[in-house]
Amino acid sequence: MAAGCYDGLDAAEPPPGSPGGLCHPETNTCDLGYPCEPVGKYCYDPVDPCRGVFCGEHGTCFPDADTDLPVCMCDPNYSNFRYTLYCEPV
Repeated sequence: MAAGCYDGLDAAEPPPGSPGGLCHPETNTCDLGYPCEPVGKYCYDPVDPCRGVFCGEHGTCFPDADTDLPVCMCDPNYSNFRYTLYCEPV
């Protein structure tokens, strides 16, 4: 089982919860061979979009019905506004 490559909260890195890896624009793939989401530039497993995605202790990942991309649903008073795949206090 492959592990994620997340290193920290730098502006160019995915938030906690993203499976991680670098998104390579020339191939639109990630270090682990997963596709790269073109807008958010995060890596995801197309077979199991929530694999490796941790939305934080106040969020739950589910595959979006229209896009099959991972989405974090946040608890009340938490938001994924800053990081698509991580719920933070509002």
